[in-house]
Amino acid sequence: MRFHCLGVGSIGSLLATNLAQLPSTQVRLILRRKDLAKQLLNAPADAADPTGVPYGTLTVERDGLKRRTAGLEMELTKSPNDFFERSAHTTTNGSSSSSRGSAAPRIDPRVWNRQDPIQTLVVTTKTPATVPAIRHLLPRLSSRSTIVLCQNGMGVLEALLEKYWPEDRSDEIERAIAALAAGPGREGWWGQHSAGVGGGGGGGGRPSFVCATTTHGAWRKGAAHFVHAGMGDLKFGVVPNRAVMSFLSSYPDPAWSSDQENPILNPRSLVEPTLEQHLPYAPVTSSLYSTVSSLLQLKELHPVWLPLPTLQIAQLQKLAVNASVNSITAIAGVHNGALVGSQKAKRVIESVTRECADVFAAHVAYEQGLWRPDSSQDGTASSSSPHPPPPPPPPPLPISHPLSSHSLLDYTLRVLMKTSVNISSTLSDLLPLQSNLPPTRSTFSLAQNAPSLPSRTEIEYINGYVVALGRRYGIRTDTVETLGELVLLKEEMARVGAVDRVWQSRGGAAVAATSARASSPSPSLSAAHSTSGDESTSSTPTRRRRVASEPLNPAPPPSSTAESASSFSSTTPASPSSSPPPPSSEHPYDRAARHIQLTRESEARARRREYERIARDRDDRAALANG
Repeated sequence: MRFHCLGVGSIGSLLATNLAQLPSTQVRLILRRKDLAKQLLNAPADAADPTGVPYGTLTVERDGLKRRTAGLEMELTKSPNDFFERSAHTTTNGSSSSSRGSAAPRIDPRVWNRQDPIQTLVVTTKTPATVPAIRHLLPRLSSRSTIVLCQNGMGVLEALLEKYWPEDRSDEIERAIAALAAGPGREGWWGQHSAGVGGGGGGGGRPSFVCATTTHGAWRKGAAHFVHAGMGDLKFGVVPNRAVMSFLSSYPDPAWSSDQENPILNPRSLVEPTLEQHLPYAPVTSSLYSTVSSLLQLKELHPVWLPLPTLQIAQLQKLAVNASVNSITAIAGVHNGALVGSQKAKRVIESVTRECADVFAAHVAYEQGLWRPDSSQDGTASSSSPHPPPPPPPPPLPISHPLSSHSLLDYTLRVLMKTSVNISSTLSDLLPLQSNLPPTRSTFSLAQNAPSLPSRTEIEYINGYVVALGRRYGIRTDTVETLGELVLLKEEMARVGAVDRVWQSRGGAAVAATSARASSPSPSLSAAHSTSGDESTSSTPTRRRRVASEPLNPAPPPSSTAESASSFSSTTPASPSSSPPPPSSEHPYDRAARHIQLTRESEARARRREYERIARDRDDRAALANG
């Protein structure tokens, strides 16, 4: 089985390397940046595989132990530059084949762009880039494909369905495939897919989805080197298409007594789903079955297959954490541990969790049919009434409910303590965009980008999702909305170069002021020296007034001894050793990243010393037992 992984970030690399450890499994990385592809490439394409498939290597480190995973297939998504690169490649080979031989470049769009069908697509890219990224893969998806969504925020599934699959006609396509298979042609389902029968985005119907959420912590140490910092779990649920549901509804001799007892057929069921009882293997369910089976075998990631109501609670819990922690750390420019112990941060988190709990309570009551945001929908309010009564508030959740304000606050604080040395994903998105370093391929300023570009952060799918739910149910979310707007404002200011200009101007002004103070003569002596010239000029009264307005013996400032000494010196410039050193031009975010790196190295040394102490104690006990 082949998994296509879209997004080679921290979580994407963690999933890809774990999937590659499974038997009879091949992982292919779908990349967008050619510079990253060159860094991951471990051998030329011709030497790696006669068919021209390039292979890459990823390294994941955990507790100081590095695991190198090689043999990962790679491909590039299409971009507008591919045509020009292909033309340049053809021209170069035709003109200089005699001088340089037949050696092809390592990144050739003709080799790296693939059109083979996708059976399972694992999406871990940023939520704002998901919809445009999948657009190039639509011709390779069909009703027998499975898409795994493992991202921050919520609302990506709804956006994909609205954009590419507004109608689910996968059951009609399956019936057409069965009719063709029974005919003389006997075309397979990929042949039907390539023929373009049926609706949907890629002509092959709507795929099934697996929605996942994870609490694992990981961060990028290098281009192909990632650190698995915090252990967590991987929770996921299944959203099948109509073809799978039609097959399960008509399945002969099922293990379930009714459709209501199957959590795949009944999205409100709380029954724990299993492969043996609820998802039998068949050609229609082969991709979904293999995907779920592979995810359950990732024992290092602690996978759990949950029914959809339970998965939604886990997703909303993480959404509340991200709405507060990601926003505050991105605005303040600090790591998660800086919020621990801060009463001001705790008050903001309490306000966010309170608003999230109110919105979630309304959502749960609406989904269960216990409350409606508008009383006119229930027919209780008269349409002729000029001032209809306001709808009653939704029933509050009990304090023991995992989505109550008390539970959300406790969950957020526990996550803060567990991820105290990590940087939030929103701050990580802003770090390379706000830097006083010169723009390069790896570090560039947002001033190089147009302000109209979409947001690089996922805040619109985190805070924006909570705000949208609040507006739907008439619940105020002022704190959540304000935090999200501040993050977007900070990104917008960086896009136009305002952040870098302020930082550079402050650093340049400080350096200029320091050099001016070091090279300028004393104010009183220079003024007195200026009045010793010809007093018949027109500037004499001005000079006299300036001298009279200044004290003859200005008191030296107590904070700078060297500067006070230079103020009483002669008109000769002060020595460089007596002037204070210029302020550091290091950006605050760079200092924060360096501090976090030092903290991690210190903790690694402490763990190593603890392991050595345990080993010595074990050896001593063994020696005493043998002696």
